[in-house]
Amino acid sequence: MPSRRSFITASLAASLAALAIAADPPEKRWASELKRLAAEDAAKSPPRNAVVFAGSSTIRLWNLPRDFPSLALVNRGFGGSTIPDNTAFIPQLIAPLQPRAIVFYAGDNDLAAKGASAEKTADDFKSFVAALDAALPSKVPIIFLSIKPSIQRWHLRPLQEDANHRIADFTKSAPDRFRFIDVAPTLLAKDGKPDASLFEKDGLHVNATAYARWAPLVTTALRDLKVE
Repeated sequence: MPSRRSFITASLAASLAALAIAADPPEKRWASELKRLAAEDAAKSPPRNAVVFAGSSTIRLWNLPRDFPSLALVNRGFGGSTIPDNTAFIPQLIAPLQPRAIVFYAGDNDLAAKGASAEKTADDFKSFVAALDAALPSKVPIIFLSIKPSIQRWHLRPLQEDANHRIADFTKSAPDRFRFIDVAPTLLAKDGKPDASLFEKDGLHVNATAYARWAPLVTTALRDLKVE
């Protein structure tokens, strides 16, 4: 049986390893996703002045051409990412495209795996906007899709709602530029809990039916923001 000392030593080593991973620069942590996006760009050059969808796996997994067949768009989502991760890659993944609008989904992983507070998550979104403004010649319209309720992370719902309220309040500061879309009504059953028929087996990612419900909301928001 391992001694208490060896157990503590092993635990400390694991903790230090975790800290080392967390301390890795974004370029190292997301090397495989950056390679994937670079390969996609090499296979088909992404259009400029398109609508850029950015964020975590909720964006990454969205079949955008299916739901927006007539929209010039680019998918810049990468799975597992947080708001700060997306901010870090604005100069590399978003700014060169000179987007005419951005549809953004992130914050889910921040509140779960990263343990961020609702206040910090909202502040991180403000930092994302500030970084965009610093990288682009004009203020780009932004649509924020609310942090979604899910089966797997239902225990985090109060925290998600707090973050959503803070972000929604921020977007109201510039109604000509921002739209906040609350996706919760599209995902909840009559009992007020997530509708299992709208989620993949993992209980976290939504399926094609859910995305089809989101698409007209995004289209309306783009129209409201005069994004043709």
